Amino acid sequence: MTPTTGPEPEPATPTVLWSPDAETVADSRLTAFHARAARRYGAPPPGGGDPAADYRALHGWSVTEPDAFWSAVADFCEVSFVTPPRAVLADRTMPGATWFPGAELNYAWHALRRAEEFPDEPVVLAVAEPDGDPVTRMITGAE
Repeated sequence: MTPTTGPEPEPATPTVLWSPDAETVADSRLTAFHARAARRYGAPPPGGGDPAADYRALHGWSVTEPDAFWSAVADFCEVSFVTPPRAVLADRTMPGATWFPGAELNYAWHALRRAEEFPDEPVVLAVAEPDGDPVTRMITGAE
């Protein structure tokens, strides 16, 4: 005989520790991405006054329309393909999906592409431990 314990208790609602103010939400990169994805790729538009609902809508769209979502991500992040992909998602099998088949990137170009725009900012940080003590070398965009 199996004992019964009754219905599962409701999960506790987590306490929200911090929420951004409206200006922070409006100025965020996520909001900029969401608006651009809505304009160019058919994502549900943001701006309903509830940032959490906007996020849930964007997440839902990313799951139901992964090709459009990842196209929007590549566009927003200014990914510059040396050889463009034949598709965004060739095989949807998870795990093991095939993303951007045939695409080629120049990683060094992407890593250094903002160097001239921000000459005093670090673009390479090297840390070595030749004798057990860390030696750090920072290279700026101007270098």
